[in-house]
Amino acid sequence: MALARSRGFRRFRLAFPLLLLLAVPAGADTASLAPPVRPAASTDVPSLVERVRTKVVLIDVQVGRGGRAGTGFFAAPGQVLTSEHVIHNADRIIVWANNVPYRAQVLRHESELDLALLGLPESALLIKPLPLALTDSTTPGEPVLIVGTHPAPTTRTVRQSLITGEFRGPSQFEWPPRIFTRSLELSATVEPGDSGSPVIRVRDGAVIGVVRARETPTENGLSLRAWAVPIDMAFGLLGRVEERKHQAARPGPDEEYYLRQP
Repeated sequence: MALARSRGFRRFRLAFPLLLLLAVPAGADTASLAPPVRPAASTDVPSLVERVRTKVVLIDVQVGRGGRAGTGFFAAPGQVLTSEHVIHNADRIIVWANNVPYRAQVLRHESELDLALLGLPESALLIKPLPLALTDSTTPGEPVLIVGTHPAPTTRTVRQSLITGEFRGPSQFEWPPRIFTRSLELSATVEPGDSGSPVIRVRDGAVIGVVRARETPTENGLSLRAWAVPIDMAFGLLGRVEERKHQAARPGPDEEYYLRQP
């Protein structure tokens, strides 16, 4: 397995190599992959979960005769943001929103940033996207919530993992070799299938990053650190950069979420 490193920190395993550490192979038994919700200090977490979980989706990817699954979330009307390595070389992409499958297409992607934006052209999907937050508006030590998705053991259902953690601060991520990009370091135990998950600031429900990689697991299979792409690095993919900056960290009232079948 290839390794990558972050300046100033221990070596960790990247989510991008062929084994796709944070993207679980499609059809795998995921019952043991998603960690339970860990106790959180804030009493706002349960209401936050109810507001955001319907806006986080499972991404089912077919590559040749195989496949993989990862996570994404609505970052703009009708558009899903995820990790590029989740949809890399995909022959078909299905987004499962509220247990309903929608055919997706890649609108834009950036391999070096490990980000991809998906559109759902065949659906009539009405949803208010998750609010986005600038990196410098978040203080190290702030609690965060990571919402991941996983194929459930039964067919046509999706299971979500809820991971509480802490924003440790800005970092530098090396991938490809000798190429460093801005990153967010997190104290969090992410698992296979959590690639593309939103890192959500607990105090206001705003997304600060997109899960990309985790530290090399210990003997018991757990990783205590993870890395995410800062959400402001996705503004170029989302378009209208200045508008995204102004909308950042302004959640506003939540709207009713519903789907209409294509």
